[in-house]
Amino acid sequence: PSVPSIGPSGSTTYTAQWSLNSYTITWSPGTGGSGGGTNSCYYGATPTPMSVSRVGYDFANWSPSIATCTGPATYTAQWTIHYYNITWDPGTGGSGGGTNTCAYGSTPTPMSVSRAGYDFAGWSPTIVAATADATYTAQWTIHNYNITWAPGDHGTGGGTNTCPYGSTPTPIVPTANTGYHF
Repeated sequence: PSVPSIGPSGSTTYTAQWSLNSYTITWSPGTGGSGGGTNSCYYGATPTPMSVSRVGYDFANWSPSIATCTGPATYTAQWTIHYYNITWDPGTGGSGGGTNTCAYGSTPTPMSVSRAGYDFAGWSPTIVAATADATYTAQWTIHNYNITWAPGDHGTGGGTNTCPYGSTPTPIVPTANTGYHF
């Protein structure tokens, strides 16, 4: 019963009524993060974390570690940078390449590639800072060789032309000097 404003007229027992204390818990997303906010927690209960996120990072834990409620508290999200798998495809006929990892926002470091008779012409697509797993493919241009056709001591003419790797060169036939034949 509630305590009357005028004293009792006889013996009466009053029993105390108790309520658990409720505390405000703040969930900070930390530098660069989003989400979080506040919620409440009753004394002795374990607080329920609010959702947080951060682009390019993985959630690691809360600081300080979550403990049972004994008063107001603030917890701050801790993050670790996310690493992406970057695949370096050597392209048709190429060798080398492979997969390495790259931290979010960093520019990936290409792996070595080669192709006999070809010159490296770049990567497709163009290399950009890592924001997801990615595959880059080597681009190649055929190597052209300069072929010199020398007439020797007993001819005139000749010259130089180019020949792509793996092709048969087209000769520049010299003219034989008088008294000689080719």
